[in-house]
Amino acid sequence: MEKALIIYDGDCIFCSKMVQFILKYNASQNLLFTHNSSDEAKIQKQKFGIPEAFNASIILIQKNKYYLKSKACFIISKYLKFPFYLFYYYSFLPLRYINDIVYDIISKNRNVINLNDSSCLVVSESHKHRFV
Repeated sequence: MEKALIIYDGDCIFCSKMVQFILKYNASQNLLFTHNSSDEAKIQKQKFGIPEAFNASIILIQKNKYYLKSKACFIISKYLKFPFYLFYYYSFLPLRYINDIVYDIISKNRNVINLNDSSCLVVSESHKHRFV
């Protein structure tokens, strides 16, 4: 499977935990990461016409296309180990509108969701090559 780039909110604990989860279950290591205020994120946002201030959603860049919100999450799941890649097939159900509503609720409350940890993402040496 080709490589893809995930742009995430580097200041969000929930988002950092999501990145850690993806690092753990993306065995083929074909997902790359950058935080939304990085130079690479700015370049990609400009390339695709995504507003610079657009930080409330995860952005997936794959095959010269971009995906937002729940669609990005479903496609990301395709890159993960079993059983998590099965979530990708859920995206074909005609519930996109509902999925994005749920995504928006989580996104708006992501900084108040208690994850019992307030630490920032610390990238291990074995994963540093996956951050752009």
